[in-house]
Amino acid sequence: MNLLEPLVAGVVLFIALFSSLQINASNSQWSIDQASRQELNSAADASMLASQAIASKLAQSSGSGIAIADCKKAADTLAQEINNVSVAMIVDGSVKREATVIEKREETVAEKDEKTIIYYFVSVTVTAKGLAPRRRWLSPAAYGLCGSSPPPLATAALGLP
Repeated sequence: MNLLEPLVAGVVLFIALFSSLQINASNSQWSIDQASRQELNSAADASMLASQAIASKLAQSSGSGIAIADCKKAADTLAQEINNVSVAMIVDGSVKREATVIEKREETVAEKDEKTIIYYFVSVTVTAKGLAPRRRWLSPAAYGLCGSSPPPLATAALGLP
């Protein structure tokens, strides 16, 4: 056996070992990235759930039957409360939450009487680095934050005085 054969075998062994280490390093990095991504997902979900908890807590604090008569003001209050509470911070990225008030107008016609019904929603958007944004609409009326009397059109449709 001459010197060339063990030298070639050593080079082949070294290349195979180096390739194996590269694959292991790649797999380890992928696992670390997935764990980080899962942590961001969990923080984003927790932030969205916290928004709903804020709405529920606000509803419970006004649960003595005292609702805000104006739904626009209730939506503004809910959005402000959600924006005032801080969100979780992660080491390699942050989760951001923003609440804005959205107004939706709906034209209705009931017995020759045209009316416009205005709905107010709070759009909560949670973003995190590298993830798709999460968006949820919260209705202050659904949490009982708006006035307790139904709109005139609803009372007429139900035959109520």
